[in-house]
Amino acid sequence: MAFCDVVEQKGLKERKLIIDCPTRWNSTFNMLSTASKFKIAFAAYKEREPHYDFAPSLEEWNKVEKICKLLEVFNRATHVISGSEYPTANLYLAEVWKVKEILDKANEDEDPFMREMAIPMKVKFDKYWVWKVKEILDKANEDEDPFMREMAIPMKVKFDKYWGECNLLMAIASVLDPRCKFHMMRICFPKIYKSQEVADENIKKVRSSLDELYDECVALSLVEASSSVANLNSNNQLSSYANVVAVKTGFDEIMSII
Repeated sequence: MAFCDVVEQKGLKERKLIIDCPTRWNSTFNMLSTASKFKIAFAAYKEREPHYDFAPSLEEWNKVEKICKLLEVFNRATHVISGSEYPTANLYLAEVWKVKEILDKANEDEDPFMREMAIPMKVKFDKYWVWKVKEILDKANEDEDPFMREMAIPMKVKFDKYWGECNLLMAIASVLDPRCKFHMMRICFPKIYKSQEVADENIKKVRSSLDELYDECVALSLVEASSSVANLNSNNQLSSYANVVAVKTGFDEIMSII
């Protein structure tokens, strides 16, 4: 009996297993979460096919369940941030915070398997959230060795150019969401960054940037307002002139008599 026959006999809604793909995000989660729905089918197939030795054990199914709980957060974050039918910039910060939270919990899990899986994921998160990279570059930039400083300076310039404003823009987008304002940052930043001091420093940076943006918008609006008033006065003068000319036309005089 084929595996698909067992699936049909068990009346499972899912009909097809999924293979993960190294180049596609969340494919491992999709593969494991789908496979878990076939748990009874794997067990039944093993009973009917004595030569089938690849059915996952109870311990392995427990690991699959734990992995899925962890990867589900990444799966949801990916779908939220990459949405195309709604604004996503204001949602970025909350999803990053959720990912950091789940990694920290897994990193302190009682199960050695979870800790072993979470540690490299957390290292990669810290790498791409960039505070660790920035810390290293800042230290190298102030190193006593001229060779280290000479090497670090252009690296730090490039880092600040491509990464320094990235998280700032996402934070500003979160603040501009009237549902979040600064509350989101006060919750997320202490979790994302290594200390409260660094979190407070970044919150001040966001607030300062918003103040600069506000001042710039005010200045631009004043210029536009002055330009609009000038245009309005000019249009009024033209309209007055047009009205005077219109009154003096013979056509209007005749139409008024008629």
